[in-house]
Amino acid sequence: MLMCGLLLVARVTAAMLPAVHSQCEALNGEVKELKRQLASCQGPTTRAQKG
Repeated sequence: MLMCGLLLVARVTAAMLPAVHSQCEALNGEVKELKRQLASCQGPTTRAQKG
């Protein structure tokens, strides 16, 4: 019984993987962009504080 459940989960996961993967790619892109913006915002202030 447990094996049947696991197989079903594996099949559903395999069917969903492409969509999940593309969503992860999009999220990674957004996170990278946010980090880049954050770095550009913090850059001048940290330089000013050091100086």
